[in-house]
Amino acid sequence: MVQQTFSFLLLLFAFGGNAELTLNKCSEDIVPSDSLELMWPGLPAGGVEERVISESVALKFIVNAEGVTENIEVVNSTSRGYELSARRTIFKTRFIPPKVKCIKYMAVQYEHTFT
Repeated sequence: MVQQTFSFLLLLFAFGGNAELTLNKCSEDIVPSDSLELMWPGLPAGGVEERVISESVALKFIVNAEGVTENIEVVNSTSRGYELSARRTIFKTRFIPPKVKCIKYMAVQYEHTFT
């Protein structure tokens, strides 16, 4: 039984785990349907010392034929504290639907000046 389960998992990984490799990069016209609504992280308990916040999170994700995002991954970020919020932003965003699923790369930029 254990051997069968292990074999099944190997087959699943071998055939299902690399499905993303067959997708093409989205064309430039696959953009958000509406303006991007940023999800912000909460402020640290002690407040902020800087007067200016400027953070960026680069993401890679799939846009399906309905314009819904899937498999959102962080590629790079200037601050780990903004990664979850950027993923939530992309999760809630609907894109102009492509004809077929495609991979999109996009950066979410957080900028704010405190007065």
